Amino acid sequence: MNAKIDSNKYTYDFCRRKCHDGDVQYDGIFFSGVSSTKIYCRSTCPARSPLEKNNSFYQNKALAEKAGLRPCLRCRPELAPDQPICEDSMWQINNTIGRIHQGISPGSMAKPQFDEFTSNLGVTPTKYWKTIQLGFAKMLLTDTSLSEEEIAEITKFDTSENMVNELFQLYRCDPVKVRKPLKIEGEYGAKSCALLLFYRPPFDWPVLLKYFSERTIKGVEKVTKDAYLRSFCLNGHQGWFSLQNVQNTNALRLEVHASDLSCLMPLVWRVRRMFDLNADPLRLKKLFKNDSILGSVWLRHPGIRVPVCWDTFEFAVRAIVGQLISVKTATKLVKNIVETFADDLLISTPKGIKKIFPSASCLKKIGKHSFGLTQNKIAAIEGFSLMLEEGTIDLNDIDNFDTFFRQCKSIRGIGEWTAQIIAMKGLGSKNAFPASDLGIVKAMSQDSQKRTPAHINKIAERWRPLRSYAAMLLWVMYNNKGK
Repeated sequence: MNAKIDSNKYTYDFCRRKCHDGDVQYDGIFFSGVSSTKIYCRSTCPARSPLEKNNSFYQNKALAEKAGLRPCLRCRPELAPDQPICEDSMWQINNTIGRIHQGISPGSMAKPQFDEFTSNLGVTPTKYWKTIQLGFAKMLLTDTSLSEEEIAEITKFDTSENMVNELFQLYRCDPVKVRKPLKIEGEYGAKSCALLLFYRPPFDWPVLLKYFSERTIKGVEKVTKDAYLRSFCLNGHQGWFSLQNVQNTNALRLEVHASDLSCLMPLVWRVRRMFDLNADPLRLKKLFKNDSILGSVWLRHPGIRVPVCWDTFEFAVRAIVGQLISVKTATKLVKNIVETFADDLLISTPKGIKKIFPSASCLKKIGKHSFGLTQNKIAAIEGFSLMLEEGTIDLNDIDNFDTFFRQCKSIRGIGEWTAQIIAMKGLGSKNAFPASDLGIVKAMSQDSQKRTPAHINKIAERWRPLRSYAAMLLWVMYNNKGK
């Protein structure tokens, strides 16, 4: 086996067997390369297994392309879910990856950060960016009817000619000739497209829909029996999107309608983060299956995900409002805030979607309207908004969570619980753990032995670096009590 993947974790024989089986749970965890054809594939590719002497495995797409391989046109590696990086110690790398997926070129980086990224991923940030940029462009060329000029703008190419030339060099064929646009379900007089966003099963879509349904902000979001819809404003462009599960293909169908689609890369990244589409169920299985506390609940919910809010600031407001009150009451209060401060969408929308969640600049003087909030909650919303406005906190560039927690807790009205919840469901940390949460305390005390948050935190050490999934399982355990 060519040393492109951690052989201590995945041996050559193991990877080859999983590819032979087409095991979808390893989709995007590693890629299979063939030296004779110069092609690399997903583990799920239906093509015949190559000869062993020609077969190598790679831990990411960029490594395979660095080795001179081109993406398979049949299984389309550009669509595979990414490997999750859950360790807080690697959050800076995760942050760089997130920025790249949002269409931000890494540019110049300090040498220590550059070396750490290269050491962990096997390729430079620049090479990783080029792989993501070309893969996104290929996805749009195949699955949408957007023009080459529009796609070049979305994916940050200087010109459409440069984009097509680079794609031709990578795929060794004319990518424009493989266009099969996905059908758009409705016409709303805006720029529109549909895409498939893949995940590794199992995936508990009904539980995610229920979560968002119970917290829906009227006018901003809408949840139907099988779909999630919401408004957005990204890079100054308004729009809305809908999501539905396409179970047989292990993907969510994303349909976007906007005044301009140049914001499509950050939009897709946010949607993937919202529904935790890069989660690794096999790693969760290894951690929770035999756990004395969470084993039984995980067996009933192996498709558990950590839902994340569309926007970190939006969730911070939700979390602050929701302190010490029910989800239903908090959602009603947030709706009142939106009705007072939110702007209307200026494009055609489906019934129920008409508002854009207000920005930090709008809410930094929320105290003029009490909404039934306590003075501490008003101070917390205003303090958080002001820190964002002044740049004291940059929610798009969190180096480490210790600093983030310290900054949050310096704001009047924000304590440990709120800071942990914002990290978990606002920033997408997979290791945040609100030990003082009432539901978690009660779930951990079901054996009649009441446990303190300090004691619960000690127990939760065994669930690092995936404590957020443990929190989700504990909430499920608490909600199912007595059922």
